[in-house]
Amino acid sequence: MHEIPPFSERLSTALADRGIHEGLADFQERWQIRRDGVVAGLETQTGTSFTELAHKVSEAKAHARHDPAVLQRFREQAAARGITVTDASTAADACQIISDICARRGTQLVVKTKSMATEEIFLNEHLETQGITAIETDLGEWLLQCAGDRPSHLIVPAIHKRRTQIAAMLTNMFNTQFDPEDIEGMARVVRAELRPHFIASGVGITGGNILIAETGSLVLVTNEGNAGLTTTLPPVHIAVVGIDKMVESTEDAIDVIRLLAKSATGQVISSYTQFINGPTPAQPDAEMHVILLDNGRSQMLADPVFDSALSCIRCGACANVCPPYQVVGGHAFGHVYTGAIGLVTTAFHHGIEAAAGPQSLCISCGACAQVCPAAIALPDQILEVRARSQKSARSQKSAHSQKSKGKPDNLAKKPATNKSVTKSFARAPVTIGMYILRSRRMTASATWLAAAVSSPVRTGNLLGRLPLPKKYSWRTPPAPAFKSARRQLRALTSGKKSHRTKTALFIQCVTDRFAPEIAVATSQILQATGADVEVPLAQHCCGLPAIDTGDFETAKKMARSTLDALEGYECVVTPAPSCAVAMAHEYERLFQDDIYNLQRAQDLAARVADLVSYLEGWQLGDSQEEGSDAEQVLRKPKEGNSEGNTEGNTDTITVHPFCQSRTRLGHSTETASQLINHLCGTTSTPLPEADVCCGFGGSSSFTSPQVAKAILARKLQNIASTGATTLITDNPGCALHLRGGAHACHQKLEVLHIAEYLADRIPS
Repeated sequence: MHEIPPFSERLSTALADRGIHEGLADFQERWQIRRDGVVAGLETQTGTSFTELAHKVSEAKAHARHDPAVLQRFREQAAARGITVTDASTAADACQIISDICARRGTQLVVKTKSMATEEIFLNEHLETQGITAIETDLGEWLLQCAGDRPSHLIVPAIHKRRTQIAAMLTNMFNTQFDPEDIEGMARVVRAELRPHFIASGVGITGGNILIAETGSLVLVTNEGNAGLTTTLPPVHIAVVGIDKMVESTEDAIDVIRLLAKSATGQVISSYTQFINGPTPAQPDAEMHVILLDNGRSQMLADPVFDSALSCIRCGACANVCPPYQVVGGHAFGHVYTGAIGLVTTAFHHGIEAAAGPQSLCISCGACAQVCPAAIALPDQILEVRARSQKSARSQKSAHSQKSKGKPDNLAKKPATNKSVTKSFARAPVTIGMYILRSRRMTASATWLAAAVSSPVRTGNLLGRLPLPKKYSWRTPPAPAFKSARRQLRALTSGKKSHRTKTALFIQCVTDRFAPEIAVATSQILQATGADVEVPLAQHCCGLPAIDTGDFETAKKMARSTLDALEGYECVVTPAPSCAVAMAHEYERLFQDDIYNLQRAQDLAARVADLVSYLEGWQLGDSQEEGSDAEQVLRKPKEGNSEGNTEGNTDTITVHPFCQSRTRLGHSTETASQLINHLCGTTSTPLPEADVCCGFGGSSSFTSPQVAKAILARKLQNIASTGATTLITDNPGCALHLRGGAHACHQKLEVLHIAEYLADRIPS
């Protein structure tokens, strides 16, 4: 069995390779522009939105996999065309079937096209043990095979390699100097090297993008001519295809093809689209085999949480838009399958342990779900894998503990290695923080104590003189507040639960203890809009930190407490859209098996809003006419304040919207900017890549600090390019993260939450 290095080793290697980060950053930016352009063209052409097209593909694929008659029809139609269809339950079964065909045909040389299914089953390694040589014929795959490497992307396998590395490798192989800029020349040499293998091989092996039941056809979508040679020159063609690639009709296949190239590479259509309907007619002894690979797919099909992941069309868009993937590439951000889909499917193809490590890289920005052409709820599925991974780890620990009982100490415990000690030390602050966060009183005591002892290292509202290890020194930590938001808003607090005419302000735990000014500003804005504001005394943490780490049991306890605290209020507003997302979306999943609390969660979801959503609804409400008293209060600048809705305003601002405001709450990238302009008359400077996450990601910026550092550096660079002196964001976590990052790198930038910016324009 092929051994993939441990996650920690893969991550260290990726972080040390600066070429990965620089190359992928450039690729992602260019891909996004191309993809958005061709998708807009498709929407215009079809008169249908991308979301509607994605749901159409998802529904077609779901129908095909849930209706046994579709699979049976494919078997019958394929057999009628001379195709042998064989089932392979496991990776080992598939490998054995293929090597048996090769042995029967007496071939010791096979040529292959790019196929993630054959990577999944480690086919090349198996064939090597059988004395069979497998030659990759996709340019990127061949280069990786020569280098002893493996794909890091579903579509562009060698994306982690720079042209200088390729030129150096070819120079060494052919003893001829290659110019890194002469890509065509390098491709020409590789083409000449591969041509004899097509002619000499006895078997051609491919994957498959689509299987069509009504015709028994195999569809291959490629950008190189190697697939045409692989499927026609050798007398035997073997296609290894997951059972999830089935669709019922040619029309369904066309829908997949429409979205595949656009999502994968930003092309209108791929260079080659082959519909293969049987063995090559020109070969008298030709054979064609389709191996239907299961390898955990039936298990996914039976699991309602993960069933929709089988709609994946393997375009790689979820990797192309992923900020952590851009930093470390696919070898770290995945196992065999990379990107967000890899974080999900790995658990079923290769086991929960293989999926556990990369989970820490996901920052839950939700960008993957926005671009997915099969409408897969990837963020939800990743969180579920995280939870199951934690549960599996606890079970193993418990089993080990039970097994060790009664044994001498020197046998019961393995000595800790330096790596494990370092890893435990790195996670210790997060673990301790999560333990403290479970209790409101414990959190209050801990932050009060931290505030008291941190005086010597405080610089304003940051711990600017706190000596930190290099690994964490890229971001200055926020200073704990001496007086929490709860105490500052004491006049608005209430322990009562039923106030139908009241608007509840949900502070958020981080805001309460580290940025109380945001909560105070939010209360001022709400009152300016005419709301009767109250701060429920029993509120604490919504449970999002526990949700993000996969600790669903702790999250449920926090969620129940939050439901209790907010019960009965007509409206609940929070300055933290992250908390609004948790209450409006995550609670329903947490309580799916608890009817009572599920109903309470659904009721709260209808009443909760982040501040930006609330103000949008307020300014568009029927009772809010242009020029209303409340609106005039917000639009009128403070006395002595030259900013606001005034002529000659020189305030230079740019806006970073919280990623989940867009991906989960339905805001556009410009929503917050437009709101500021409407309420204050201030025009913001557009921020390049405004919809890309800043890298905070909750605890992930502590558990994977070097990844968060690189994402933040990209964001700060984009902010600097605008020339803005003030950055506004709508999420407290983003504000603290960006403020600390700017301070640590000495970037002159005032970072404000949108509540602070708006409240500063309210007359005293």
